[in-house]
Amino acid sequence: MRPICNFVITLLLTTSIFNVSGQDIPTPEFTMRPYFIKNGTLNSLERSNQEMTKTKIKAMGYGGYEISTTIPNPTSNIRFKSTDSIAFIVKVDDGIDPTEVFVVQKGIVKSKERQFKDFNGGSILVKSETGVGVSTEFKKLAPNIYLLTFPKQLEAGEYIVRSGTLNNKALSQAGTGVARSSFFGID
Repeated sequence: MRPICNFVITLLLTTSIFNVSGQDIPTPEFTMRPYFIKNGTLNSLERSNQEMTKTKIKAMGYGGYEISTTIPNPTSNIRFKSTDSIAFIVKVDDGIDPTEVFVVQKGIVKSKERQFKDFNGGSILVKSETGVGVSTEFKKLAPNIYLLTFPKQLEAGEYIVRSGTLNNKALSQAGTGVARSSFFGID
């Protein structure tokens, strides 16, 4: 019953924002960046210039290693309620499938920072794995513009929206292989 209720709420939200008001679909200023709608305007999620990648070696290397993205503040300044129907609007370049470049992941709050697992490197005793993402769905609203929704209600916590791949034009032009990240929290 819960997934049907979430779907109906998302459908009503989308319909009320775009069809009932008679407005055009808002166009995000930048590609590969998620936006949310508040008071009829697009708003960017938190972006951090202080992202750090940490590597932690476990059991002198026999337990493998863990790579994570760390943000110095324990909570995002962009907050949603757990009862909200959360949806983001994203814009991608021509020929880019949003399901292949956007990943939403729940993090862990440790003392004065947020950590988001990127990769667990294995050893002889441990299997390698990447950070597990939250299930997402995309609905095309216009050419290159999509609505990113969640089929299940998200738990309270801190989240990261990773966007980008090594093949992404914007990242290739910038000469980096790192994904850009946006952040939000749920109370």
